[in-house]
Amino acid sequence: MKIGRIAKKVPSVGPKVKSKEVDRLFSENPNLRGIVVVEDEKPIGHITRTHFYQKIGTLYGYNLYMGRESKLVAKTNPLIVDYDHPIVEVSRMAMEREEEDLYDDVIVTKNGEYVGVVSIRALLNNFVEIQV
Repeated sequence: MKIGRIAKKVPSVGPKVKSKEVDRLFSENPNLRGIVVVEDEKPIGHITRTHFYQKIGTLYGYNLYMGRESKLVAKTNPLIVDYDHPIVEVSRMAMEREEEDLYDDVIVTKNGEYVGVVSIRALLNNFVEIQV
């Protein structure tokens, strides 16, 4: 099964969008785990809820980041895979990431353009179905 078949669209923002907008998106969508940063329809970063609020929750974080560009709080090396990539291979790639990134969504593209994300939960559920 291809990874793109289980991808879900989540909000995306441009790299110059202010962090206040990211905060608004997270506030209005309590179940939203992450936002994709795109430039010219291509994903260039990923802002996870946890990482974002850890950044702005520091002593000077709010003043330092809230009025600035979202790319400053984005993870710039997310796992990005093509729509047609097999789920089994993506599962392996996801589990090889650094500990702090292990549960971040996987970003899916088609022809290099943002399509959606796959949560680790959805990835593992589908992986198990394939194996059974």
